Amino acid sequence: MTPSVKIFILNWNGGEILLSCLESVSKIEYNNFDIIVIDNNSSDNSINDIHLKFPKIKVIALDH
Repeated sequence: MTPSVKIFILNWNGGEILLSCLESVSKIEYNNFDIIVIDNNSSDNSINDIHLKFPKIKVIALDH
């Protein structure tokens, strides 16, 4: 059995850097991992971009 791994990525107005990071992390060759983005109230449309390009990635959107 493979251990479950959670990858947490913090974001605040990361834009293109965040999408590039998610693209890279999504290529990890491991069977049992989840990617979770914690967004610190970004105003640059980061959350929408994540949902459009990486619909399986969970987003925790903070309001401050």
